[in-house]
Amino acid sequence: MANTINIMNELLNYIEYAVIACLLILNIICFVKIMNLSKKTAYLTTQLSGLEILVTDLQQELMNTAKAVNDKLSTAADWQVEQEQVSGQLTHRTNALKESIATLQAELAEFQHQQPEDKLYSRAQKMVKLGADVNELMVECQLPRIEAEMLIAMHKRSSKSSS
Repeated sequence: MANTINIMNELLNYIEYAVIACLLILNIICFVKIMNLSKKTAYLTTQLSGLEILVTDLQQELMNTAKAVNDKLSTAADWQVEQEQVSGQLTHRTNALKESIATLQAELAEFQHQQPEDKLYSRAQKMVKLGADVNELMVECQLPRIEAEMLIAMHKRSSKSSS
């Protein structure tokens, strides 16, 4: 029985050593796991810091891009207003030119329907006002002497009466 007790005590000692060894192994495993987790945490913290910097940079770039887009939109709006004003001015000028063309066409049509003699007499009257003499009127306007003299006489009378 004493032998059995000794064997039991030795067995308990071995079990105690085995339990201590297991606890020691578990402590080592936990330490290694904690070290690995610490390294992973440090790595992830570094990556998180990098991502935070990247997000900050991207936010700044987004703000700059948004400002540039707003500036372009403002410039485009200003340009559009300017183009509308130019378009209005061009429309106004076009209408004025159309009116001028219509007036000129009417005058041309009237001028084309005038008798050739009317044109010559109009020209002769202008020449008399500018001081042309009888010979000039006869040559330039192909008027007979009597008509040239009559135009000059009429001009002199109208000049005296208006003075």
